[in-house]
Parts: sequence; structure tokens; C-alpha cells
Amino acid sequence: MILKLAEIRLLNTVLVAVCLDCKRFVGKVTVGSVGNSFKCPLCGSRKIGFLKNEEEAHIMRYQPNSPKAQRILRKLEKTARLYQKWGENFLLTYAGRGISINMVEKIIGKSMGERDTLIKFIVEAEKRRLLFVRRS
Repeated sequence: MILKLAEIRLLNTVLVAVCLDCKRFVGKVTVGSVGNSFKCPLCGSRKIGFLKNEEEAHIMRYQPNSPKAQRILRKLEKTARLYQKWGENFLLTYAGRGISINMVEKIIGKSMGERDTLIKFIVEAEKRRLLFVRRS
């Protein structure tokens, strides 16, 4: 039951999708609405990066040459590669609370693509992160 609720929460998590080809499309999407083959509605590209924070998308749009925007662009490129490789499993994992991009591949790799196992590992990683933050 807990895993099912966690899966529903993850599927309803809102991320910001950014097209890395035309760079004109920036939009909010839920993980569950994206699936494995999301394309830019403006140019049709599959090179879509994802952010957890809408503020970062604003920095990309209004301060494109700033050092912070360059870091965000690298993050977008990495999330686009991971999305192309893992699809919805990447988005589910990335949507986890406190789960960084670097943790995503480890979690997906441990689950071996099994959805229930993946959700279990995501919840465990969220708990570990919460305990770590509370101790700090």
C-alpha cells in the first residue's frame, strides 16, 4: 500500500521540461503524463531536459550567459541523456524527494528495470536523505 501511494505521488510530481534543440519550449509536466517518448510540441525533438525547480528555467531564459545558467544547461543535458536512456524510470526516480541526478543511475541500476523494486529503492533513498538532512 505504501509503495502504491509513493508511486502515485511520484507520477503526480511536476517537473519543468525544456527542449534543448529549439530552446523555445519550457513547460510544466507531471511525470505520469510524460511517459517514455515525450517530444517537444514546437519542434518535435526528443532532446528534452528536466528540472525540479521552475526558478532554474527562469534563469536559463532571462540570464542565458550567466555562469549559473551554464551549470543549469549542463544539468539539462545530463537529464536529457538519462531520460533518453531510461525513459519514465528516470523521471520517477528523479522526482523522488532529495534524490540528485547522480543518485538516479545507481537507484535504477539496482532495480534492474522492475517498477515495484524501483519504487521501493526510491522510497528507501528518500528516507536515507531525510535522515541525513535531519542529522546535519
